[in-house]
Amino acid sequence: MHSIECQIIEGGTGDIIVVGDGTDKFSVTCQVRDEKQGGSYVYEPAGKEQRITSGRINWYGRDPHWRDAVGFRGVDDVERPLGDWNTLEIIARGADLAFFLNGKLVNRAHQVNPRKGRIQIQSEGAEMFFRRVDLTPFPADFRLIYNSDGDNAFLQVHDKMTPELLYPFVDEVAAAGVTSYFISPNIGMPVNFPSQVGDMFGDHISEKLEAGITPDAGKSSGGRVAINLRDLTAAGHDPLGLMIGRSNAHGMETFVSFRPNEVHAVEQEDNLLFDRFWRENPQWRIGKNADSLAQVHLEILGPETHPIVAGWLSGGLNFAVPEVRKYRLSQLRELCERYDIDGLEIDFQRFPMYFKLGEEAANIPTMTAWMREVRGMVDEVGKRKGREIKLVARILALPEQNTAIGLDPISWAKEGLLDFVTVSHYLHNNFQLPIAAYKALLPEGLPVYASVEVEGDARNYPKIAYPLWQQHTNGIYLFNFFTGRESGKEPPFYVIKEIGFPMVSDRPQLLVANKHSNTLSFVDSRTVEVDTTISTGLNPHEIVLTPDHRYAYLSNYAAPGNTISVIDLVKRQHIKQISTGEYGRIHGTAMAPDGRHAYFTAGQSGYVIEVDTRTNAVTRQIPTHGKISHMVYVSPDGTKLYTANIESEDISVLDRKSGELLFKIPAGSGVEGMSFTPDGKQLWAMNQTGGSVMIIDLSTHQVIETFECPGMPVRIRFTPDGKRAVIAHWIQEGAVSIVDVASRKTIKKLMVGKYAIGVEITADGKRAFVGCEDASKAEQLGGGHERVEHAVESDGVHVIDLEKLEVIGTVKTGLGPDPMVLWYPPVD
Repeated sequence: MHSIECQIIEGGTGDIIVVGDGTDKFSVTCQVRDEKQGGSYVYEPAGKEQRITSGRINWYGRDPHWRDAVGFRGVDDVERPLGDWNTLEIIARGADLAFFLNGKLVNRAHQVNPRKGRIQIQSEGAEMFFRRVDLTPFPADFRLIYNSDGDNAFLQVHDKMTPELLYPFVDEVAAAGVTSYFISPNIGMPVNFPSQVGDMFGDHISEKLEAGITPDAGKSSGGRVAINLRDLTAAGHDPLGLMIGRSNAHGMETFVSFRPNEVHAVEQEDNLLFDRFWRENPQWRIGKNADSLAQVHLEILGPETHPIVAGWLSGGLNFAVPEVRKYRLSQLRELCERYDIDGLEIDFQRFPMYFKLGEEAANIPTMTAWMREVRGMVDEVGKRKGREIKLVARILALPEQNTAIGLDPISWAKEGLLDFVTVSHYLHNNFQLPIAAYKALLPEGLPVYASVEVEGDARNYPKIAYPLWQQHTNGIYLFNFFTGRESGKEPPFYVIKEIGFPMVSDRPQLLVANKHSNTLSFVDSRTVEVDTTISTGLNPHEIVLTPDHRYAYLSNYAAPGNTISVIDLVKRQHIKQISTGEYGRIHGTAMAPDGRHAYFTAGQSGYVIEVDTRTNAVTRQIPTHGKISHMVYVSPDGTKLYTANIESEDISVLDRKSGELLFKIPAGSGVEGMSFTPDGKQLWAMNQTGGSVMIIDLSTHQVIETFECPGMPVRIRFTPDGKRAVIAHWIQEGAVSIVDVASRKTIKKLMVGKYAIGVEITADGKRAFVGCEDASKAEQLGGGHERVEHAVESDGVHVIDLEKLEVIGTVKTGLGPDPMVLWYPPVD
């Protein structure tokens, strides 16, 4: 077939072959060497750009003396010896194409035609073995982003700086498979180019500082960086422009990442890291170095941050001052007008303080108005240049942290001021970023990227990135990845592709708690076979996972029911039983988005028990102000707790931070199971004995609709696209309703095992799993009690094909399979 071929032949694996009709219908653009090799182009990272409509583009290391012979290996071949397996990764993303052989980039093209079509695996008569072929889809708006600060490239070169010595710092990033290169112009407050608005690093400094700029100066003085910038500009080069141009030549998307409040080393009186605007206008600063900070700043920085670094924040510029905002806007305009970039990022993590203490809330409109000005400027410059310039922001780890310091990125996005956001910690990875919570808060379809900060051990990166992919991040953003060089260690560039491209579990597991067997089963969700079953506490009723999918917490309901089981999922072991003391009949479970706290209902006593997942200690008992609080849920943004109160027939809405009751929402008879819609806008609650479903608008906490759902509706799950709901009915016949969310109409009712209860849906929305009580007789009693006479033979977990709307099988895990959750085993 006419195609864009990735060649597999000994010594030539990774060649691109354009098999077409000689027109642009089948064509690629590659960076190639000036000289051909045997009539074929040769891929050369950042070589000259060439449009190619027929023929072969050799991979960069193809031996010029290549022979068509069994076992051929060239001097620079990446292929393994004959008899060993090779891994070939073909990354086709829109109009971009990259071939990795055994983890190394060997060929790359962009502006590829066609951009979609069939996939053919071809063998031309020679023996070849394929062990495995995986097809992994990219998320929408996928990016692998690499952030380079303003001085790391200029710091490392100790010879006279030339473009040729600068380019490798961009080339290594492209070779790692990065799609989007973010370069910071900031070196402290000055910039790394000859600015007409601000100061280039090393310009307009004191005589004392000038005397310290010598070739043997270390990083602390910045002397080496200043010399290299001066060498480049004296030769007629723009240092930042060289890096941007090199990134563009590689076909990477190129952004400038501007730091609006850089405050490195403000404890010093005179430093190369300060510009004239800051030095000459002390009245426009937030305060002075080492002023007291609010608790939120310490939480953002993390517990390991040095007190000196924490003290820097108050030395930054006060964005309540119009002159400060005007100056920053003029700097951003200069960058957009001067450089050929795809976008501008405002990095609000550098540094996370913009207003005086106590004035943050009042200045949220001030910063929003400034962001409107920035957006207007970006659009205006882009229109003049005839190209789109994206405006994006790197924001704080938790939604409430942004608002606490005077930022409102959620509103910015809803107003159309941002094209995407990156959620980030400050130089640490202390807890799992709540990507799913942000996606629920932001406009539907707005890309959300997860920043992974620098790690000392390369083995940690996959452990951090893997759960982020399970939250459906659009991509990974690497910050400060290069900093190992500051201590003489080469950064682990080999790991970038492993963490930066979507990873899928070989065998996603379905975890099923069997209430009447006191066990937890690990079920292969594809083959629907039980892999392992382990013991738990007595009568495990609900289950919740930490966001990194390393631990599970199970509520143990059998009287007195005052324990919580902790399961190490990787080791598949019950490792701890947490006592809740006088608070018994532990039932509902929920997890905070950041994974730092888990929540459990002590049903009969009307309390929510909070557990610190780092210590597994009970930290609070929060009153629900409801009777028989059976289930608990954490809001998508992590700020509220919702409890379903069976006997008082209402839903309590609690402030998670303070524990205070915010609202009481009247509900129906036997309100119990609930679920948030995937867009985070509604909460659907099951009135079990009332036979109805209640829909609550989360923006107003008002019931906007109640519709009939006869037959004890007890649990609900939504398909990932939010178009359908699967509702289990706790009746003897055992039934499941498939409901159209928009119309509230039942599409189909399926019969399953007796007393259907637990429900889980696969990430692709194609299968549902329904657990059954396995009861010969069951009834609800007063005070939240149930009487269940369970059978000795299990009906099992029923598997439903959600495309065909039919039961396609069952798996028997134990007696009383009820709570279920999909588990993606972490990558170690």
